[in-house]
Amino acid sequence: MSTELKYKVMDDEVEIARLYKDGRKVGDIADAVGLHEPSVYRELNRGITDKLDANGRFEYDIDKARMDAARARANKGKFKGVGVDGRCK
Repeated sequence: MSTELKYKVMDDEVEIARLYKDGRKVGDIADAVGLHEPSVYRELNRGITDKLDANGRFEYDIDKARMDAARARANKGKFKGVGVDGRCK
């Protein structure tokens, strides 16, 4: 049996934030931190704000991203209930 981890813990937020602020492309950021592009996009989407940065892109707020990730971990696996139309929320 392999003892290798299946998933990598996201602990590269600071490096992702720095590279994104420097105007690097997502593919370059993914290569630099050793993650797949979808993982970097997911992290950036967690912390995206409605303000634009110097590069004309939406700013990334690391604190917002961390709060969103913590909220998602806290709610993981919890039943959200049934909506008025009978479907799950």
